[in-house]
Amino acid sequence: MNKELTNPRQIPPCKDPLICHTVIGKGDHEIEAIVYLYSLGGYEIDLIKVQFRKKSSFMIVQGTSETRVLLDQDKLEQDACFVSGLRDCPQTFRVRISYVPDVGKTSGKVFVQGILTDHFGRSPQSLTYLIAEWIGFTPDCPNTAGIPKNIGRTHECGPLKISVDIHQNVPGGFLNVAEVFFSDLSTNTWMVRDYKQGSRNEDPLILYNQNIEENDVLLCPVNGIHSKSTVQQVWIKSIDLFIPQFHVCGKLCIDGMFMINNIWHNIQPRILASWTHEGNECP
Repeated sequence: MNKELTNPRQIPPCKDPLICHTVIGKGDHEIEAIVYLYSLGGYEIDLIKVQFRKKSSFMIVQGTSETRVLLDQDKLEQDACFVSGLRDCPQTFRVRISYVPDVGKTSGKVFVQGILTDHFGRSPQSLTYLIAEWIGFTPDCPNTAGIPKNIGRTHECGPLKISVDIHQNVPGGFLNVAEVFFSDLSTNTWMVRDYKQGSRNEDPLILYNQNIEENDVLLCPVNGIHSKSTVQQVWIKSIDLFIPQFHVCGKLCIDGMFMINNIWHNIQPRILASWTHEGNECP
């Protein structure tokens, strides 16, 4: 990235805005934030446009047809509720957007803090993201793209199979994302949340630095009452991600039960994975 483009006259007024893209959430929660950084006077970034996109469609501000929120030095914060469509249960993002102008050698920033539901309008998560950063006219957009470094674990607890994939959230970071899949061993039937039956073939629980725990999650066979799965239900009382530090191992811990023949059984082991910040097995 060229850090020399700091001459304010190198970008004419209202032309060619700087743009930052940031992935927010994961799995069925995932949306994209798009931030346009404008210079109306040609001397500094002084107008911010923020939009959110679900796949190829922009979310709209609830109750309007607007797809954007504008911020400037007279309006540094704005609250809004973005929705993904007109379905009965649309995905929503109730968000506060904050603009911090750049001053001298201090970078300008745009933050979002809010409650994001999944694609089905359920399972709300509280999230905070930096979605844009710049100094002068040089963007320094946050990089939220994942990279392929990962470790995997598989556990069999009677007829229940638990598959764990742990990977990095950002390049150079610790392994701090855990995807946990549940399935029936005898039939290879995936377990999903009941409201996703018929819509998803699999439904991993995804934990990461913005969502380090899930509580009271009920999973059912993907085919519902027509399933031949031995496992009837999986009840996750809690599942917690402990992100590794330089001298402390990371852990993925679960407290839950599964039902066979209308009888509940405890999920074992309680620790699904333990790893160092370099991605190695903990001693």
